[in-house]
Amino acid sequence: NGKTISDRNDRFKSEKICKELTAKHGLYFADGKEKVKKHRLKEPDKTKYEIYQALKAEIARCRDWKDLLAHLKKQDIGVRFKYKGNSQEVQGIIFEKNGYHFNGSKVDRNFSYSKIDFALQQNNREHEQQTQGMINLISNVASVTSEI
Repeated sequence: NGKTISDRNDRFKSEKICKELTAKHGLYFADGKEKVKKHRLKEPDKTKYEIYQALKAEIARCRDWKDLLAHLKKQDIGVRFKYKGNSQEVQGIIFEKNGYHFNGSKVDRNFSYSKIDFALQQNNREHEQQTQGMINLISNVASVTSEI
């Protein structure tokens, strides 16, 4: 008769089956990458997780790309940038380790080029504000002590 069979409810059926299998076999969904059993990972997931751990630590403490790239290199993590067309505009980032390549957003959604760039800029702004605060404090202390 030419009519297609509806697949509108397949997702719900699949979800129900997955939940039943999860309960039957005592499985569970991990709450995030922090609770991963690292010793049980196999390649390439093991390498991806190593990159994730390194990025999480280094992005939090670096203030610019040069600093971040140097710290990643010390951990044998290579970085390549993807450019938009023939321009110099960076469009994405690729991390390399142990012969595996991962787009930044495939390591974690927070590790796309734009999100890393934003985090580094924010770290730099915070550092500048702290530095300016220290300069102001020192000059205030100096002016108070000179009056005494």
